[in-house]
Amino acid sequence: MFTTSQPDGFDAILNGMELAVTAEMSATLDRDFQAKEVDQALRQMAPLTTPGLDVSYVVLLNGQPMGNIKPSRGLKQAESKCSKGCDLALASYYVWPESNLTFIAQVLQSNLNIIPKTIVSYNKQTITNQDSVTDGVRVNVPFPCDCINGELLGHVFEYSVHSGDTYLTVAQKYYANLTTYQLLQKYNSYGPNNIPDTNAKLNVTVTCSCGNSSVSEDYGLFITYPLQPGDTVESIALATGFNVTLLRSYNQGVNFSQGSGVVYIPGKVKGCDLALASYYVCAETNLTFIAQVLQSNLNINPSTIVSYNKQTITNQDSVQDGVKARCSIPISVSKDYGLFITYPLRPEDTVESIASATNLSVALLQSYNPGVNFSQGSGVVYIPGKD
Repeated sequence: MFTTSQPDGFDAILNGMELAVTAEMSATLDRDFQAKEVDQALRQMAPLTTPGLDVSYVVLLNGQPMGNIKPSRGLKQAESKCSKGCDLALASYYVWPESNLTFIAQVLQSNLNIIPKTIVSYNKQTITNQDSVTDGVRVNVPFPCDCINGELLGHVFEYSVHSGDTYLTVAQKYYANLTTYQLLQKYNSYGPNNIPDTNAKLNVTVTCSCGNSSVSEDYGLFITYPLQPGDTVESIALATGFNVTLLRSYNQGVNFSQGSGVVYIPGKVKGCDLALASYYVCAETNLTFIAQVLQSNLNINPSTIVSYNKQTITNQDSVQDGVKARCSIPISVSKDYGLFITYPLRPEDTVESIASATNLSVALLQSYNPGVNFSQGSGVVYIPGKD
């Protein structure tokens, strides 16, 4: 943000800044900056954030807004600053020759305890046999969407290095362009020509999205979708069942035909893959017991449950009585949200108390549970699981 007392517009501000910048840096660069160059520098200092956020550069005249400059549509998108993540995202993995679900589960392993059966449960329409996956299809793999060092939404996977591996090979082949050469360099200490051949691990950062309430609150699950040569916004809209306008609204300024990079696709599907069970922890129960009674093809274990309850469970070996622990379960009901909680009512519950606890509106809760008395003290209601 820059201020001026001169009413001659933004060009005057840039021209005035030219002298200040030149005085500081001309000894190094040995030339003056042009207004256009300063404009580009300003845009780089305040880049776009996540797709869906509308950003303007504001110039003040005597402390009052003089005008907004919209970011150039050609600018590269930058990851948003964040304060928290969300429970779940999906990685769209483009299956390449010689890869299989066992390998994909290994490279996208997390505290969700991913196994081939887990991947099949998220891709019932495209995978009928976990031992045979067609090259060139995309498979969705769940992973936690964390806030990494307050810098960006994503998850850091751990990759075991093999002889001959390079950052390009890891990013483009083994992680199917879900990450980039630049992210690998940023989050690893090895130089691109000094990656050990064996006994080393790489931090592989895959970005994600938790959505944008200013666009829509209807989607709680998002897919990190690497663009391939030949992709267009129309072809992706057709493949995912969403309209072009919605896809663009979540990925503002992105060229869907650029053949590289990622976009974020709402994870709403026909017959949704996942729901959450809200389990009221009572005396003498623990996460091992809860995982056993809610076991499914998602291969639930205590660490999986912790990953869905980071705010309330910090130690999987010690869970406080009276808390509600969320646990993932398979489901086949079409919903507008990507993730729903089966929530048993207790005697002290009201629609207002549940709305307050879940940060959702009373009207929204009632719309998903028509005719239900939230104060009846028994039975279940269904709560959108968007964080």
